[in-house]
Amino acid sequence: MPDRDAVTSAASAARDQLPDLVGHLAFRLLYARAETFADALDDHPLSRPPTLLSAPDLHGSLREMLSVTGLLTVQDGELAFPHRTFMEYHAARHATRTREDRAWEIWHLLDSRWVRPPTWPFTRTTWSMCVVKVNLFPLFGFTACAP
Repeated sequence: MPDRDAVTSAASAARDQLPDLVGHLAFRLLYARAETFADALDDHPLSRPPTLLSAPDLHGSLREMLSVTGLLTVQDGELAFPHRTFMEYHAARHATRTREDRAWEIWHLLDSRWVRPPTWPFTRTTWSMCVVKVNLFPLFGFTACAP
């Protein structure tokens, strides 16, 4: 029989990691094309059960914790985000957790090679790739960044 304090401690640690877990699930479901909750959870640190619990018990506990947050609902027996916007928001938060992650995302978001030449009228043929790289990072407070 597991020690009550150990179980309480493990549950508290899991609860504290729920925001990260929600972001991880959103990112995996949106970008890694994970099919199910279990697939999306498999590489998160919370997916490794402590010695106190078996994996099915842990997944059930996490499912219960996540369903009461209101961020996830149960659809067809699986956890799901109630709206794609929620999933996109949490995936974006997860993808930009660190300064390096933010710099990488900004680099790709503001890739200056895709520009529109200043010609009028704008037609399909006026779109082109620019060969000159413009450094937009100082605008966002970054000093240097490599792709």
